[in-house]
Amino acid sequence: MREQSTDWEEADDDPVESRNRGVSEDEHRSIAVLKADIDIRIGWGWEPPSRQQRWGLFKEDQISNASVRLQLADVFYRGAMVRRYELLKVDSNDGIVPRPSGFRLKNGLSWGDSHTDDDFETLVSQRAVDVARLIHGFDAYEVPFEHYLDLSGFVVVPTPT
Repeated sequence: MREQSTDWEEADDDPVESRNRGVSEDEHRSIAVLKADIDIRIGWGWEPPSRQQRWGLFKEDQISNASVRLQLADVFYRGAMVRRYELLKVDSNDGIVPRPSGFRLKNGLSWGDSHTDDDFETLVSQRAVDVARLIHGFDAYEVPFEHYLDLSGFVVVPTPT
């Protein structure tokens, strides 16, 4: 997904009901339609209350964990949800980063040693970064997306095929 926000048109029409897992586009704050293929839509802004929690992903001097909120971005094809991305709104809604997909030990460390949190890297897929950057662009945040991605310290890894 290498599209930019200019490749999409925000939709303000009546949402199309999803036929997949009871998810509909109207649960989202915003919807955009891919200009090159109007059957593809992305909805974002839904913050399911049951999924909110206290996050401990960031160093407090960089991004306040208390300000982090989970937001979902769903991709729809002809009204059916085909993919969900979990994003994190950070700094009291000043930016968006992808939710990490995993952790790994930093190079040179072995699993047999004792470890602290600083011994691990937090991983995000390239596709999740692309989606988060796209949504960040839709919402026209003042602070550039790369600022928050850099502050997060997340390591971007290739998207699994």
